[in-house]
Amino acid sequence: MKIGENKRQSAVLLSIQKALLDEIVPHLRAVQVDWNLSNEIVLYFFFDELASDNDFEGIVLVAKKMQVDFPENGIRTKYYTFPLSKKIKSLGRVYAFARKGELLDNFI
Repeated sequence: MKIGENKRQSAVLLSIQKALLDEIVPHLRAVQVDWNLSNEIVLYFFFDELASDNDFEGIVLVAKKMQVDFPENGIRTKYYTFPLSKKIKSLGRVYAFARKGELLDNFI
């Protein structure tokens, strides 16, 4: 990871952590984030049940909060439903949020 890339990762993670405040719901299992050279940030939301309208509003709000920190970037969101019996796929570069116990299998 280059020095500039390290700064970028820190900025993205700080922004998403701030944006996620008050947006974590009980059925949200994890949030992953990725970014690329074409100035796009992608947020992946993983739920253990179908997302509700309120959940979608929260996802949009997180993206809007991040857009303030990264006005030159496109912010895309994707959401997935993974029942508790299924492992979450690694789609993003890093986890911004993971419910307790979600990452245990990744380290055993």
